[in-house]
Order: sequence, then C-alpha cells, then structure tokens
Amino acid sequence: MTAWNGGGASGITIDSDGEYSRSLSYPYIQGAVIRDNLAENVAVGGPGQPAFFNAYTASSAILLHNRAENLPNATGIYRDTWNGTNVLIEGNVMDNVKYCIRFVMLHYHLNGVIIKNNVLRPAEHGFGIAYFTDASKFNLGKYDTNAFITNLVIAGNVVYPSASAKDTTALSIDGHASVSIVNNVLQGSGSGADLLVNYSIRTSAGGLYPRGLKLNSWSGNVRLDGGEFVTTNRIFR
Repeated sequence: MTAWNGGGASGITIDSDGEYSRSLSYPYIQGAVIRDNLAENVAVGGPGQPAFFNAYTASSAILLHNRAENLPNATGIYRDTWNGTNVLIEGNVMDNVKYCIRFVMLHYHLNGVIIKNNVLRPAEHGFGIAYFTDASKFNLGKYDTNAFITNLVIAGNVVYPSASAKDTTALSIDGHASVSIVNNVLQGSGSGADLLVNYSIRTSAGGLYPRGLKLNSWSGNVRLDGGEFVTTNRIFR
C-alpha cells in the first residue's frame, strides 16, 4: 500500500507517464499492466484509517480484470496527473465502491482512453465512471485550458447501483471532451442520473469542442430496466 500526502493511501500505484517524463529526461515506465488484483473492505476517515483510499492509481498502466469490493467511501481506479495517451481500462469489476472509475484531471489532458467491458456498481451517492476537470470555472477565467480529453471511448460497460445504494450516477462527464458512448448499460438511481454532463460547459461554451462536449457516437446504450434515460442533456433522450 502506498501512502499519499494528506493521509490517504493507494493499494497499487504506478505513477509515471512516458510523454511527460521524456520531456524532463526522467526515468519512466512503459508497458505496465495492473492485472487480476483484489482490493476490499477498506474503511476511511476514522481513527487509524487513511483519510482517503484509491485501490488502483495509475498514470501510465493498463488496468485489466481487477476487482474492488466494499469500498463505500473510496475509489476503485483513479488518475489525476500527467498528460498521456492510449489508456486502457478493461474487464474490471467494482461493487459497492463510491467512485468506481474516477479521473480528476484539473491541469492535464489525455488522448485515446478506452473504458470497456467493465462491471461497475457504485455505492450510495457514488459514480460508475466520472471524468472531472472542474469545468465550472470556465466562465470565471480560472479554467486550465490544458484540461481536456480527446477520443474517449466508453463501450460495453454495465453500470448499475450496488445492492444497498439508492442514489447513484452511472456516467458523469465534466469538461472539454470528445467521446464515443456505445453499447453500455447505464443506470443511475434516486436523484442521480444515468448520464450527467456539466451544465456550465454545455451552456457557456455552446457544446463546441474544445470548449465543450463533442459527441462522436451515441448508440446501443440502454438502461437495465429498459426505461428512458435520466440525463442532464436532452440530446441523449
């Protein structure tokens, strides 16, 4: 387990990016794979517990067939640093996890991210897939224009609430993004959404990439119960 500043921890961390490290002549890791691991039953925030917990933290690795279970206040797969390309997150299973897959990319950009064939069951008030760049700061002149993602593919995932969760969001995209969303089961619950798109990006920027969301493809997506999508953007109805 890796300790983080602020009292947090990560189960497995590979924190190196080839593009950034090459530019600084640092040693870097290429071709790393995090595969077939299990993280479970980690409590956070109490005496003797980490302030936060990320099961798998990677800025360069491929993540395949990992599991995370009973992390109701923690994160399964997490990334928040370095520009990068060709990210693959495939075949992972997360159950009762607050943030199953979470990107918090406030100052960095990515290209070619594939998130496919994962089974994600967020915990109460949790998210299946969340990509966050703090886009609400765009109108305030404080938004980092390096924070965007191109060629994001979300395909073949099954996202629905964990057994005890009553309020969840399946997919959230906050930021300047070009994305294809195909053949997924996306179901939130309660006041959450099946698809949440940041309001300020859609309105202030007119939905035009790179100042908003560019939807390359939306097809074959369904709710688990066969109902109408609950979303913040009418284009997806």
